[in-house]
Amino acid sequence: MKLPGPIRKTLKKAVTAYHRCLLRRRPPTTIILAAHMRSGSTLLAHLLMSHPQILGAGERNKIYRTVEDFTDLALDIYRENRLIRGQPMYVMDQVNHTRFLPEPELLNRPEVKLVMLVRRPEPTVQSMVRTFQPIYGDWPQDRAIAAYEERLQALIDYAEILNRDWFFTTYDELVNDTNRVLEDLTRFLDLSTPLSEEYRTWPFTGRRGDPSPNIQAGKILRRQEEAEPLPPEIAARLTGLYRSSVNKRPHR
Repeated sequence: MKLPGPIRKTLKKAVTAYHRCLLRRRPPTTIILAAHMRSGSTLLAHLLMSHPQILGAGERNKIYRTVEDFTDLALDIYRENRLIRGQPMYVMDQVNHTRFLPEPELLNRPEVKLVMLVRRPEPTVQSMVRTFQPIYGDWPQDRAIAAYEERLQALIDYAEILNRDWFFTTYDELVNDTNRVLEDLTRFLDLSTPLSEEYRTWPFTGRRGDPSPNIQAGKILRRQEEAEPLPPEIAARLTGLYRSSVNKRPHR
């Protein structure tokens, strides 16, 4: 039975007030998963969100300009998850587009934990074209190259302004050296139990972030990456950017 509109509105206000009270009492830290399209960010986000101390709601496409935007994120996530009791240690969002973080200095805030993920150019570009062309159309290789190049440079720029501890990994490491990556990430986040390579799926899985069927698997799928080579000049330029991002990795 559907409740009348005025009652639903009153209940929504009451739940929001309750969530604001929770946030004032014990605000969670925000994990920002900064990555690029087709980097494996939705996979890593699902691994994180499946941990009982981390709450998320998929890729939000939310703009972060001020610290208050992290509070708004937590409210959105609490509401969508219908949080009634207990509080998570973390809320999280995956940010794959530079326009959603116009103030990168926010990454230095104590309320934030940054996790960065990158992937080699050839499989990324091929995956962008293969995934986005059937859905959106007008996704030729040159558009994918431009998107990869712009975002990798933005991630490098983030790394150069960071003055706090942060976490970095690559898609290859996540898929092929999973135990080490998840153990390191568990320590970085100071979680009470280890992260697992198996994950939950949600109603938004496949709709927010990765639209491919692979994300529904509930576990990491390991397949040999065979990507067609890029033109030599472009490959050299993008590989240089990729290596520059890897070289920014914080020492542990």
